[in-house]
Amino acid sequence: MTAQIHLRTALRDQFGPAARAQGYRGSAPTWRKVSEADYVAVVNVQTSSSSTASRVMCVLNISVVPEPYLRWQAARGYPVDPRKVPNGMGPYFDRYEPSSPGAIRADWWDVYDDASASTAVQDMLQQMADGGWSRLDSVITPEGMLASVRKGDLGFGSPRSPGGPLWKARSLLLMDAGPSDELDEALDGFLHDAGPHREHRERFVSWVREQAHRAERLR
Repeated sequence: MTAQIHLRTALRDQFGPAARAQGYRGSAPTWRKVSEADYVAVVNVQTSSSSTASRVMCVLNISVVPEPYLRWQAARGYPVDPRKVPNGMGPYFDRYEPSSPGAIRADWWDVYDDASASTAVQDMLQQMADGGWSRLDSVITPEGMLASVRKGDLGFGSPRSPGGPLWKARSLLLMDAGPSDELDEALDGFLHDAGPHREHRERFVSWVREQAHRAERLR
C-alpha cells in the first residue's frame, strides 16, 4: 500500500467526518462550506510534489473566497462554481503545519504508513478544533471578512500593511454598500499601489465603481 493511500484513508475515515460535522462537504483532500452569502471556505490537504510512493509530505491549507471576488472573476470571463472553488483561490489564506517537527521537513507532516497517517491527521484535527474551524466561521460572513480586512489580516497569522491584496479585498467587500469615502480610499490605494498591470487595476476600479452605483440605485 502506498503512502498516498495511507493518507487518503486516514483523511476519509478521520478528517472527513469532522469536516462534515462542521458543515463542510467534499472528500479527501478537499472540503468546502458555502455560507448563505455565498462565501466559500475551503479546507485542503496539500501534498508535496517531492513525495514518493513510500513517503508523502503534506500540509493543511484553509482559505475563504467572498462572493464579490467570485463575481469579479465572472466579470473577467472566469466564472467559478462556489461548490468547486479551488484551494488557494483567496483572498484569505492560511496554512497549518505539524505541531511537532516532521522527520524530513519541520513544516510538513511526514506520512509513510497507517500509524504516521493517523498521527498527522489527528494533529490536523486538533489544530482545527483549537481554532481553525472557528476562524473560518469568523470570516465566512460579509461582516466577519470585512472586519478582518480592516485589521489588515488576510491570513498567515498576523496583520499585514496596506497593499494591493488588502486594498483589493476591501474594495470588493465595500462595493455592495454603495459609494463611500472608505471605498474611494480602498480603490485609490489599489490603483496606486506599486506593481505591474496598470490596465488590469484600472479595469477593476471601474467595475467596482459600477457595482457600487448599481447597489445605490437598487436601495
